[in-house]
Amino acid sequence: MRIHSAHRLLFIIAVLPAVVFSQTALTASDRVLTIVAGESNAPLPAATVMIRCLDAPCRDSAVTLLSGADGAFVIPFNTRVELTISCAGFESRLDTLSADDAYDIYLAPLEFATDEIVVTGQFLPSKRSESLYGVDIIPAQQIKAQGATTLAQLLSNRAGMRLAQDNLLGSSLSIQGLGGNNVKILIDGVPVIGRTNGNIDLSQINLNNVERVEIVDDPLSVRYGTNALGGVINIITRDSNTPKLHLEAGSYLESVGHYNNDALLSWGVNDFSLSLAGGRKLFNGFNDPDTSRFQQWKPKEQYSADLNAACKLNDTRLRLSTRFFNEFIWNRGEPRAPYRETAFDDEYHTRRLTNSLFVNHAVSSDASLDLTLSHSWYRRRKNSYFKDLTSGKTQLTGGDSEQDTSVFKAILARLTYSADALDGDITFQAGLDFNLEDVEGGRIKEGVQTIDDYAVFGAVRMQPLEALELQPGLRTAYNTRFDAPLLPSLNTRCNLAEGLVLRASWAEGFRAPSLRELYFLFVDINHNVRGNGELEAETSRHYKLDLQWTTDSQRHSLKMQPGLFYNDVDKLISLAQVEGNLFSYVNIGEVRTLGLDLDVTYRRSNASAELSFSYLGRSTGLDARAGSSSLDEYAFAPEFSAGVMYTLTRHVDLNLFYKYSGELPQYTVAADGTIREGAIDDYQLLDGSASFKLFNNRLTVTGGVKNIFDVVNISNSLTSSDTHADAGGSVSIGTGRSLFLRLDLNTL
Repeated sequence: MRIHSAHRLLFIIAVLPAVVFSQTALTASDRVLTIVAGESNAPLPAATVMIRCLDAPCRDSAVTLLSGADGAFVIPFNTRVELTISCAGFESRLDTLSADDAYDIYLAPLEFATDEIVVTGQFLPSKRSESLYGVDIIPAQQIKAQGATTLAQLLSNRAGMRLAQDNLLGSSLSIQGLGGNNVKILIDGVPVIGRTNGNIDLSQINLNNVERVEIVDDPLSVRYGTNALGGVINIITRDSNTPKLHLEAGSYLESVGHYNNDALLSWGVNDFSLSLAGGRKLFNGFNDPDTSRFQQWKPKEQYSADLNAACKLNDTRLRLSTRFFNEFIWNRGEPRAPYRETAFDDEYHTRRLTNSLFVNHAVSSDASLDLTLSHSWYRRRKNSYFKDLTSGKTQLTGGDSEQDTSVFKAILARLTYSADALDGDITFQAGLDFNLEDVEGGRIKEGVQTIDDYAVFGAVRMQPLEALELQPGLRTAYNTRFDAPLLPSLNTRCNLAEGLVLRASWAEGFRAPSLRELYFLFVDINHNVRGNGELEAETSRHYKLDLQWTTDSQRHSLKMQPGLFYNDVDKLISLAQVEGNLFSYVNIGEVRTLGLDLDVTYRRSNASAELSFSYLGRSTGLDARAGSSSLDEYAFAPEFSAGVMYTLTRHVDLNLFYKYSGELPQYTVAADGTIREGAIDDYQLLDGSASFKLFNNRLTVTGGVKNIFDVVNISNSLTSSDTHADAGGSVSIGTGRSLFLRLDLNTL
């Protein structure tokens, strides 16, 4: 259990008397017990412990205290005692100890607990039920159960999200019909840089050191600025504060050629902690049918490392973070006719380095100051080679367009002040958000380009009625290349009845074209993409309505959440075929998406089930531009997903994850102005796994089957509008059915 920044001062006030009492009691008794989580063996701070003496001379005397930061507490009686222990998110425990007993006390987590703490878009870390946004959480337990090693794998079976795969440029994502360039990807609140083709490659975001993933599909442009029109995905990494040396190690094997290893080493003492996590992922590539050289899914090797150091100085907590990523991709060409003795090969080398400083200062018991400073560096290098297959010798090809190195840099400075005022009836947040970006490379116009954004934002959360909360917000910015409009927003939350909550939101958004969209040039045998310096910025309006009904008992929880949404984006930027095989970024005009979704979550102490349905319509206005009335204004597509996690015994878990993606209509305008219609076929994905906990939960073995229906490619009846040929009218979905096995070792 983490004690989040907004609660640190209250935590100190609550724990201090217990610490003083414990130090006094320690002189009379050496019985020190530690409370730990039954799943992870991690210490549980701030657990409430009531100790009652059962024997003379102190019979029926009782004290109540909190466990310390290391989960420890001291028993002040030298007799038999009765312990009653409780901690949020865990089952309470009643136990009796003799005068000589001293051991760790395990608390079992409540699998159905739904009121997790969330941070994305919040003034202060808040309970999920109290957020004005609908926040979807994917915990580490589910990540491991899915066998997901990258963000792309994790999101592939979630309704309302569509993943597209370019086997060189990587995986991209759309939410509510808005492309990945309108979805902000954050790691601990810091934007991930390195958009290729307008998207962050989700297969480059590894999950080996992730505590949870928070997804907000509400517009968050007021808080996070550009690229947040369609929502935010925030990857929360682990903040290890174990009081002793701790080692975790994992190994992953998948039958289609994945071989992964990762490890985490952490250490803490008093208010200082240090952790180092790293891993290697190797994929040998995949093709169906198998070939000797050319592969549809390219071989790749990834290395990642995360270094974190944190300390607390009075009311201030500091954390330094360094994240490093390194990737090689090999694109081996077909042997050339007539003798098949030579071939053209490409190599892609990507590096990303992000250094961040996080400062949280408790100004008072109801005010907090947060500072985030970050410098991100991203380099992508592409080299083309001519290879002699008989001798194995290679040499660089001579074309300038076949060799390229692009470097992106970004500086983030975000300062926010959050506070309660007027007896807690009003909470407000004000902030500064500076983002400075530059790109340089041989394929960038004039070699170097920059774009900066300086913004001031604020929001006020008020409660005019007992059951009604309002949160108006406003962001104003100066962009060095585009005129940024004022961005207003309004979020509301209304408690209609016990367990029945209505949320409504409206916001306007703004997205400046990225430097890649403006100035990038990417040409190879498969791609011919050119930036467009005449692009205009996107503006948008968003509306969302959610109704959430929740019922809880001591052992069960049921939540149903239907919702409606509508997005209207003007001057949407999209990659389009401008002539021949040349593609460029253009403002395609007004694009609207609307739809409904339904989420149902059921949890009990040994099982959880999540069902999601989405029905999305997208209109690009092509019928109006082509003068046709035969085309439906909106093209609709359904999606359905289901996930079941069941604890068979204390040491055995069974998991099943399913997704159906309905037929996706596709339209394009030909050179003569006529509309061409087509569709991407529907398909189904199904994964199953089982986890076994051994040796007092120190070793976890997870195995299963991915892509049980063996989906590799599906039909696309519309000629590809991508940057390269469509491989016979097909779309890549996966590498087919595979078996996987993961081993996780925990020394704590």
